[in-house]
Amino acid sequence: MRTAKKVALLLILSFAFIVMPFSMMAGEDEKVYAADSDEISLSKTSITLAPATYKQLTLNGTSKTVKWTTSNNSVAIVTSAGKVYAKKKGTATITAKIKVDGTWQKYTCKVKVKYQTKTVGDITYKDASGTYSVSGKWYKRNFSGKKYQFTNASGSAIYFKTTGTKKVTIEFAYTTTIQKPKIGYSIDGKSFKYKTVGSSVTLNLGNAKTHYVRIVLDRVNPYEDRWSGNGGIAIKSIKPVTASTGVVTAVKPQNPVVVFYG
Repeated sequence: MRTAKKVALLLILSFAFIVMPFSMMAGEDEKVYAADSDEISLSKTSITLAPATYKQLTLNGTSKTVKWTTSNNSVAIVTSAGKVYAKKKGTATITAKIKVDGTWQKYTCKVKVKYQTKTVGDITYKDASGTYSVSGKWYKRNFSGKKYQFTNASGSAIYFKTTGTKKVTIEFAYTTTIQKPKIGYSIDGKSFKYKTVGSSVTLNLGNAKTHYVRIVLDRVNPYEDRWSGNGGIAIKSIKPVTASTGVVTAVKPQNPVVVFYG
């Protein structure tokens, strides 16, 4: 029995002798390596945006210079920094490329731009096609060989949404002999400000985020120039001052809107 115990003890000591030196050696030679960076990937592989809104994309896991492109400039554009601006309803693919060992590696994000509804101030707006929508009395009129939306009723209004620009410029055509038309404009449902209309008016939006703009026309009426033709005003264009990223798109009020009272 003692012999068996001695044999068992010898086996245990032998095992400890074999294991401990290797463990100690591993401890002495152990090196801690920094974990490899996370796999390279886009922050989003699919996004849904409303027209005239934006989303920042990033390519994670790399410090290399990223080249950004879009498959459809009419639907969505992307800046060199990866910011995506939605322009109109449709789909596009945003691609981020980096060069690794002389070869381009590509990472893609599917973008779907669809109409959405949002309440701003007291008005609920829904996205629409075109640059702007109207309320009040409007019809087509010819100016210099081109037809534009025209109104001769004070209180008629236009509505649009912007992003990617701090300012927008509205070009007008008008006929009036007594006084120049004026506009009242509200940005994001705030109090109205007023400007006298010339051939164009530039509105300061404050920043390049998404903004909802309502414009009400004043000092136009159908009787002012009745001997030489109805006086009124036409909208020729609404354009972002920052052309590279600016977007202007139509929104339509969904609830009843008082456009004129008096």
